Amino acid sequence: MNLNYKQKEDVMQAIFKMHKSPIGFRSVYKAIPIYSYDNLKQFIDFTKYFVVFRGPRPKFGQSSTRKCDAKAFDVYERDARAVREIRIEREAFLRGVDYGKSHKV
Repeated sequence: MNLNYKQKEDVMQAIFKMHKSPIGFRSVYKAIPIYSYDNLKQFIDFTKYFVVFRGPRPKFGQSSTRKCDAKAFDVYERDARAVREIRIEREAFLRGVDYGKSHKV
């Protein structure tokens, strides 16, 4: 299913409305069960958002969880400048243009 950025945003808002983060958290959506990740990732616009997996950490002091160990995931929003750069680079790639290269090797 090919959706544009706006359509993905609308579908994601409707699906994740039960997992909206409380005020004071950086994440946009919080504690979404991992068993639904494979079905829902097609509706997440990864140019605008990124996913952090939550659950037990393999070693003391680590700040991240591997996907295979995760029990849930959170969705965070990227800053506007990063979103713009990622989308420009993606469009250039889809058009077959070398983006961000000052010279040919």
